[in-house]
Amino acid sequence: MKSVKLSNSEIKSFMEKTSTFHHLNPKQYESIRIKDGDVFFVLYNSGKLVYNDTRGCLSILDDILEKRDYFKENSFGKNENSIYNNTISMKKYQYIIGSDETGKGEWYGPLVVCAVCTSNDDILKLKSIGVKDSKKLSTKEINR
Repeated sequence: MKSVKLSNSEIKSFMEKTSTFHHLNPKQYESIRIKDGDVFFVLYNSGKLVYNDTRGCLSILDDILEKRDYFKENSFGKNENSIYNNTISMKKYQYIIGSDETGKGEWYGPLVVCAVCTSNDDILKLKSIGVKDSKKLSTKEINR
């Protein structure tokens, strides 16, 4: 699942573009919940849109997202594009922190959040022994 914060005009476009899709009853804090084939969206009252990384979702997003300047100055005084180029060179950082969560109360029980801090050297070691996104690992590889 991925997410993006929508502007008011993008929310309006999203609602128009998805009006014919199958809508489910929204949960607490949700404005819209859509599940229709490979298209899955949850629009929260905050304007945050959560979606599946599927062709159907990406096609809709491509139609509704406005091109904006998302430039932010980093600690080195350079401008970096933080939405269209979110792959950052990790070599300039001494440590990297990553986090992930699973669960959502009514779906999977309690919300579980995990964060890890590691050095670049440790990342290379972890990659060398096969550590990667668990969605890309078999159960046997995860147990190993």
